[in-house]
Parts: sequence; structure tokens; C-alpha cells
Amino acid sequence: MYENYEQFEHFKAALRSPGPESRFLLGSNNGYTVYYIPFEHVNVEARSVLVGITPGPRQRDCSRVTAQRLLASPASDSDILREIKRSCAFVGMRERINNMLDHFGIPRCIGVTSASLLWDSSFTQFCPTSIVPNPAFEDGRYFNGPFNAVLNNPLLHRQFKEVFIPSIRNLSRQALYIGLGPVVDEALKWCASAGVLSERQILGYFPHASGSSGSQFAYFLRKKKLSDLKSRDPVRHRPSDLDAAYEKIKSNLNSLFPSHVPES
Repeated sequence: MYENYEQFEHFKAALRSPGPESRFLLGSNNGYTVYYIPFEHVNVEARSVLVGITPGPRQRDCSRVTAQRLLASPASDSDILREIKRSCAFVGMRERINNMLDHFGIPRCIGVTSASLLWDSSFTQFCPTSIVPNPAFEDGRYFNGPFNAVLNNPLLHRQFKEVFIPSIRNLSRQALYIGLGPVVDEALKWCASAGVLSERQILGYFPHASGSSGSQFAYFLRKKKLSDLKSRDPVRHRPSDLDAAYEKIKSNLNSLFPSHVPES
């Protein structure tokens, strides 16, 4: 377990009761703003790491409600932070994430029978996180890349370099990373080039698991063919990207686990 309690201690009073979002402001710069959520917990024994761009609104709201409830209990800070992360990381996206993890058999590679267990009894084997670990906004909208903006904006750069990277430095060099979207994949490759992790740890990336992605999951998971998609389906304009991402994950898994066979 890795936790830096400094910010949690600072924001405890605000987390104990509802109030304006401005109480959680971490910084603002050139149209970008970042707000605190209690997502410090990191499972340092994790063998699988799922990485997004930045926590979305459902994760933010879930973390605040859960923190308020648990801060009224006798639970320790460590247990509170762990439960917040277990309950709220990627909430609203988990069904799609689980389907993709199970399709490729990634949980089985680390000895877990089903992706759903990664959020429950096998949570210690799993590390959900984001390259900008606290919710980031660009001109009032949730930040959604590109990675150059993370490197070039001082506020986002600080989140990446001073929060995300120190947390994954505590993880095993055998842990396997999967990103959500090409922006995260680029960030993980940057981390490999900087020696934070090794290239062989990066399995590749899934399509981002938001609910507004149309038929890309059905196509990505081979439940639909290109010919099955309607003429106006945006996935028709990017099948090569999805195919390349699919084949990279499959190839990397087969290289690391020669007996591994994904569903299809």
C-alpha cells in the first residue's frame, strides 16, 4: 500500500460535509483547473494496472459521497482511502472494462478468474489509476488529452510528474499496464522511455470506456464486423486503429504467456 496522506488531511474537513466544488481547487492555469479527490490509495502488490486520463464526474461524486460516509465511521485513514478507490475508481465504466479484460484473459494471467473480482476480493492484485490522478478540466470541460498538453501545462505536468509517477514507482517491475485510449498509451510509453517502467510491462490500450463510444466496443471485441456497422457509424473511419490496438494486446500477451489464448 502506498499513500501520501498530506492532501487527505488537508481536505478532511471539506470532505465531511457537502459544499461548493471550489473548496477542492488544487490549481488553475491557462484555462485548466484541477480539483482534489481522495484517490491516493495504490495497491503496491498489484500485478495489473489500469490507467485512464483523469477521473470523470461519476468517480469524483462517488469519492466525495463515500469519503463523507466513511469519515463518520471509526475506519482508519488507510482503510477509508482503500475503500474509496475500490468503490469509485472507473465507476460507471466497469462493465465495459471488465468485458475487455475478460475477453483477452488478462485477469487469468495474474491468477484471477474474472475481472469482476479485481474490484472485490482480488483488489490487492489490481491498481486503477490515471495519468492526471485528480479531476482536470479544460475550459470547464473534463480534460481529454492530448498527452502534449499534460507535458506542456504546468498544472497537469505537476499532476503527472509529482502524483502519478511517484505512485507507480512503488509498483512491481513485473506489473502489467493497460491504458484506456491512445493518449494514455503515449503517456505509458513516455514512462518507459524515462525508465519508470519497462516497455514489456505495457500490454497496449483499450478504447476509452466512456458510454458515448457507439459501437466501438462491439467492433473491438469482435462482436461486430465492419460490414455490420451503419454507414454513419464513426467506427467505420477508424477500424485500422482499433485493429492495431487489438492485435498489439493479443501479441504482447502471447509473448509474455505463451500458453495464453484470448476468447477470439
